[in-house]
Amino acid sequence: MNKFLVLCLDMDIIDTPLDNLTWAGHLYVKESIEVLKMNNIETVVITRRDSLEKPIHEVIWSIHIWRIEVWEVKKQNKEFLVERIEEIVKIISCLLLEIEFQPTVIHSHYRYSWAVWRILKSELNCKMIYSIISLWKVKHDWQEYKTYHDFKREITEKLIFTDCDLILAVSTQEAKNVESFYNIKKEKIYVIGRGIDMNLFGPLKNIYDENKVLLFIGRLIESKWLWFLLQVYEYIYQNKHKIWWYFPSIWIAGGDDRRNQLF
Repeated sequence: MNKFLVLCLDMDIIDTPLDNLTWAGHLYVKESIEVLKMNNIETVVITRRDSLEKPIHEVIWSIHIWRIEVWEVKKQNKEFLVERIEEIVKIISCLLLEIEFQPTVIHSHYRYSWAVWRILKSELNCKMIYSIISLWKVKHDWQEYKTYHDFKREITEKLIFTDCDLILAVSTQEAKNVESFYNIKKEKIYVIGRGIDMNLFGPLKNIYDENKVLLFIGRLIESKWLWFLLQVYEYIYQNKHKIWWYFPSIWIAGGDDRRNQLF
């Protein structure tokens, strides 16, 4: 029976995007935990403690959540983690000995967790799984130029995909990108499509409600494909006489700090 050690040092898994400073793939992490919980797989999740109000340890079914104290206990940007990798590895190693937990699989989210995960693999002799949150080469393809930081992140991404035993992608396109951009064998990549909660997103529910709108929230950059959404919307608008239900307006909220834009 496998025992999972899940590392997510960028953010606390119980937080919502508005609770944290990272703003990245919180749902990806929560969905991974939910699958482990549903299958009653013994799991230890290690995250960092960012508030004194949160317990150091809590249990949700088969999931044990441990919050380690790295530097100050407060909400802060994740970049500081890279300077404390050795400290974090030592804390986690001591914790696993204390709770007598010997994992067979380490599942990592985000590259800061990967840096810790890479060292722990040699100590624990585990299989390693990595969930793709975003591909930096895809993000950078839309940029006018790459910074030193961009190149460094792509090198890190290459090391992650080379090191791990299994890569989880959310689409066939994302899997193909990993294969072509990083020369990774497709046998190493497993695609798990993200489901839709039909209780929240029912296409035929309340279709006559004229107060409903189409809402886009995100950075106004090409990689978010907003331009494609607008093209589709324009086409539907030009042909709205063929649509028998109320045609909604579209609201766009977002910006790009690098260009100082906000709409």
